[in-house]
Amino acid sequence: MARDGANVGWTMEGGERIVIPWIRAEVDEEWLERRRRNPKRIGELSQAMFLQKASSLGFGVALPWGDSEKYDFVVWAREGGRMLRVQVKATGRLHRRGYEVQPVYSTRGEGKKRYTAEDIDVLAAHVQPLDVWYLLPIEVVGRAKSFEILSGYSEPGSAMGRVSGEVGVAGVKEWAPGPPETIGDPGN
Repeated sequence: MARDGANVGWTMEGGERIVIPWIRAEVDEEWLERRRRNPKRIGELSQAMFLQKASSLGFGVALPWGDSEKYDFVVWAREGGRMLRVQVKATGRLHRRGYEVQPVYSTRGEGKKRYTAEDIDVLAAHVQPLDVWYLLPIEVVGRAKSFEILSGYSEPGSAMGRVSGEVGVAGVKEWAPGPPETIGDPGN
């Protein structure tokens, strides 16, 4: 194997040379930290994790074509279950005693708008540092433009929490790490 600048090459039997161009790159720590804080990338990571989580629990999952819809996924329990439009919101920013979630979307020229029952059925709030999901029916979210998921820090390692602000707690389901029987059943 021979290296000459930006190429790696081999000389084969018979004298034929195979050359593979290559580039060497180093990651700048500041660049990497900026990339980790990029809200779009944070959201994309939570969407990938939602797809894996919902599929592993036995739900059917479909993605709309493109990103023009106000929901990220269509989810249903197998065997003819009701289809639900799910919007995933990621949070990792600790604000006061909890993790802030903004159940809004941006529009051109009109600022941020709240999701309504015409847009989505469920808001899936993912607290990334704890890997905990809160599934909130849009009716529970109400008119809140922001709410916090208050973590239960009283017990070491506790991922339990509660939702604050104008958001009601009826109908909120939590997916936390653990065996499927402790997380929930797609039929429920």
